[in-house]
Amino acid sequence: MISIYSKRSIFWFSSALFLLSFIIRFYLFNLTSFANGWDSYFYIIQIKSFIEEGSMHSSRLSLFYPILLITQYLVNDYELSYKIVSALASAAFSLAFFRLSITLSKNSAIAWLLATYTLVSTHLTYFAAQYPKNLLGIVSLILLIDFLIRRKYIYSGLAFSCTIFLHKMTAGLALVVIIIYFIFINTTDKKRGIWTIIGLLISPIILFLPQLLKINFITDRGLVLDFHTPWPTLSFLNTFQGLLTYEWYFNLAIANISIVVVIFHLIRRKGVSIEWLLLIPIVLLLTFPFLQWSVLDISFRFFMAFVLVAPLLLNCLSLKITSNRLWLSCLFIGLLSIPSLAAYSPKKYDPPYSIYRLISSKINMANNSLNFDLIIAHKSLAEYITFQTGIDVLPWIPEYNVNKDGLWRIATGLNKKRINYYAGDIKKDQLKRLTPNYFLIREDVWQKALKNIQEDDLTLYEELHSWKNPSEIRPDYLLKK
Repeated sequence: MISIYSKRSIFWFSSALFLLSFIIRFYLFNLTSFANGWDSYFYIIQIKSFIEEGSMHSSRLSLFYPILLITQYLVNDYELSYKIVSALASAAFSLAFFRLSITLSKNSAIAWLLATYTLVSTHLTYFAAQYPKNLLGIVSLILLIDFLIRRKYIYSGLAFSCTIFLHKMTAGLALVVIIIYFIFINTTDKKRGIWTIIGLLISPIILFLPQLLKINFITDRGLVLDFHTPWPTLSFLNTFQGLLTYEWYFNLAIANISIVVVIFHLIRRKGVSIEWLLLIPIVLLLTFPFLQWSVLDISFRFFMAFVLVAPLLLNCLSLKITSNRLWLSCLFIGLLSIPSLAAYSPKKYDPPYSIYRLISSKINMANNSLNFDLIIAHKSLAEYITFQTGIDVLPWIPEYNVNKDGLWRIATGLNKKRINYYAGDIKKDQLKRLTPNYFLIREDVWQKALKNIQEDDLTLYEELHSWKNPSEIRPDYLLKK
């Protein structure tokens, strides 16, 4: 049997890994006829607008859009294109993960086992479905670290450029990697220790600077210190109660165990080589415990990325086994992907798009008589309606004036009787029931009802101020420049 450590075996293993990772995720994503994830239709309406109108609604540049556009031109199906790109992102991650593992492990068998582990990762499946753009940024970040370790600077520059034009979070992390690399590349072990201590001391200060300087552009994205925030894994467990499977718990355990393992490894070695100086700080930053926690803040994205990249630390383990046993071990881990397929369900993790489709059809029919200028609706619902109908729907209160007769809202949390009580007797054409939980109401009537609710029932008022009833004016950084 051909040695699994040969270049030929690495090539064929890489090819099989990429293909299997794509097939598994593409199958899972196709369990629904809708695009996967809460943000999918935001990206879809961008490329749809570009194709049909010549420009995107959003002015933000990203390499994700050309990839999605090319796929759309090939398959001519917006939702299918998104699924293909999401599956390709997961496959690219598996491949990049294996490449860096080979570099870190010096051909230890652990690299092969960890790469195969990505095939059965429920966390990777969820991440690819929800954040494919972010995942491609992480792929570029992993490649950047790999190329820097191997001193391939042209490829490093290309990978760094990709992180910049894919996602802001990975662009920032890539910049940290570059800075660390040029500080430590020709530094003695003694000076590395001094620089490490300095870095650990000033890192919290750097994170706290946006608050001190009142840099709203950064703090608005959740980069805010919060010393009451518990261990990020615990925060995630509390946030995702009832949604986690046994497979997902295993992914979380592996990520956290990886940190403990690499710390003991470095203590035993009594030295830190450049490859670990590039990877370990990034992993620790991604699980920094004192960031404000929210699924809408950077702390959540950090943690989600942490679970993906932390297992790379296990490449510090030296595992030498025969090729035959290694092939069988990889095959066994791969077979575990069969039961893990049942661990991911789009109905469980995606928005209720079947309900959104019903709402969209009713909104489209109502538009014939009401002539909407703008509708306010919560995120994902707003984007899906825009995709299906072409009507302008915004998950924010507009920062510009809109004729009150043309400004409407899709709201939830009240029945018709309560709306009439708090808003006064309203006209028939100012309120329309869409589903048992959603209704269409003119915005001025809604605001009048909210004002009276605030004075009469503060508890109800606070309940209505949830993400399902947008109450914030669109921030400056989201405006088209």
